[in-house]
Amino acid sequence: MPVPAREKTEKNIAEGLSRLESNSPAGDNHNFEMPAPVIGKNDDSSIFGGKAEVSRSELRQGLKGTKAYQAGRQVGLNLSLAERAKLEKQVFSQGYGRNISKNDLKLGVRKLNQKMLNAKDSVEHAKLRKEIKFFKKIGGIK
Repeated sequence: MPVPAREKTEKNIAEGLSRLESNSPAGDNHNFEMPAPVIGKNDDSSIFGGKAEVSRSELRQGLKGTKAYQAGRQVGLNLSLAERAKLEKQVFSQGYGRNISKNDLKLGVRKLNQKMLNAKDSVEHAKLRKEIKFFKKIGGIK
């Protein structure tokens, strides 16, 4: 008596699975799911280092470091240590207080952006644009 095609395929699938299970080593689970992303891990490479805010002295140290130098080179802004310190004092006045948060950084960038829009000279405009890119790069904001 002929076996219908559907029963043949189900029988072949069942035989194939049983062969696979018999050939696999003991204790091998066939769980091929993607691993879940780690939520608690923070890989913040900005000057904030995963913290909500940094002290002004930590910000100055961050601006003296190699990350700030590399970020400046990437955006085309070659500043010396003294020029970076002057820029920090210009953007983050004493009104921001002892600690600088990401929101303070965003406000500083916004202030620089307003200054850039009011700039009459194209050279000054380009320099301010590079400073904005620099602060966005070291601060980890988009």
